[in-house]
Amino acid sequence: MIDLFIENKGYESVSVNPFSLYVVIDRVEHGTHLVLPQDPLTLVQLGDGDSTSGKVVFEVPEEAASGGYELKCPGWKAYQVEWTRH
Repeated sequence: MIDLFIENKGYESVSVNPFSLYVVIDRVEHGTHLVLPQDPLTLVQLGDGDSTSGKVVFEVPEEAASGGYELKCPGWKAYQVEWTRH
């Protein structure tokens, strides 16, 4: 499970869909799991300056869960995305 904060900085509109996110571990993409956590990230359109947050659950093999990961969203290729960890 990953807790995300997403902010639109300068684009007219950005679509956020938690089911279009992938986590990459050891060059293998893992999609979201169909379990809704408490405080889930929801489907939303963000106008310029708007933000949203929530949790996303990924189905990842247990042995891979302790390693590093990379987040991807194919639908955001047209945007400059800055991923940060808090």
